[in-house]
Amino acid sequence: MPDDRAALHRPAYAEEGPPPRAPAELPPIIGVVEPVPAFRALQRRAPATTSGPRDAAATIAHGREAVQLTDDRVPVGDVSAWPFRAICALRIRSTSGQQYAGTGFFASPNLVVTAGHCVYLHADGGWAEEIEVIPGLAGADRPHGSYTTRRLRTVDGWIEHQDPSSDYGGIVLDEPVGERVGWFALGALSDAQLMRSWANIAGYPVDREQARALYFHARLLVAAQPTRLIYDIDTFGGQSGSPIWFTTRDGARIVVGLHTNGGLRENSGTRLTGDVLANLRAWQRSRFDGGAQMAV
Repeated sequence: MPDDRAALHRPAYAEEGPPPRAPAELPPIIGVVEPVPAFRALQRRAPATTSGPRDAAATIAHGREAVQLTDDRVPVGDVSAWPFRAICALRIRSTSGQQYAGTGFFASPNLVVTAGHCVYLHADGGWAEEIEVIPGLAGADRPHGSYTTRRLRTVDGWIEHQDPSSDYGGIVLDEPVGERVGWFALGALSDAQLMRSWANIAGYPVDREQARALYFHARLLVAAQPTRLIYDIDTFGGQSGSPIWFTTRDGARIVVGLHTNGGLRENSGTRLTGDVLANLRAWQRSRFDGGAQMAV
């Protein structure tokens, strides 16, 4: 693995036409718990089996999402409400034809952010053949439609080294769907800010309604490492790429990381650092150039 941090975060594209990079700044915040009604009365649920799509984390070697002891995830009752309608179920088709489930979220009118292992599948052919994005999926109801694309983004650190700090990616849509459903703000926050705020996570787990229902959980972070966020927030397979966000007292929603993997003792996600944020800002400005899909 290269010692040059910039090399790990060098952008990689599934087609030609990389946009320029640009940094961004965010003022200090302190986050509160997202007001999900069911979260106020937690219900213990036993894990369920599913015959639906596989977890995209099955294509990586460094861990899957996991429930921590008691399952405290709760269903989001009104997926049409902000910000939940900006969270997307992903149906990922590999070059072998296998379908996987993941989660993503809008970060601009055209950009859906997700885990790097949702767009580039090391154990199944590399770049996904195509990804279907379904904002606000609720059972069989697709109130905002669905959108299939091959315009995918990640970085060299993920493609070449499967580096956990590089496990992030982007999905660029031709239509500005985010103008209808909204999109999250992005922030690279300090350790002190991160450890003082409640972290919210919502995604589409494969053990619940075949990844057709949005589930939520929130807790304070366990640790803020230089490139990773550590937490005991409950998740499961299919939630790779879920936003880790703070809700400010004035109602802003700011993503500070994205969920990627976990284990028996803790779950974790990619932290939005300055390097990560610079790439996401660049991908926010992506423009379609008609290029065919290509490996980098």
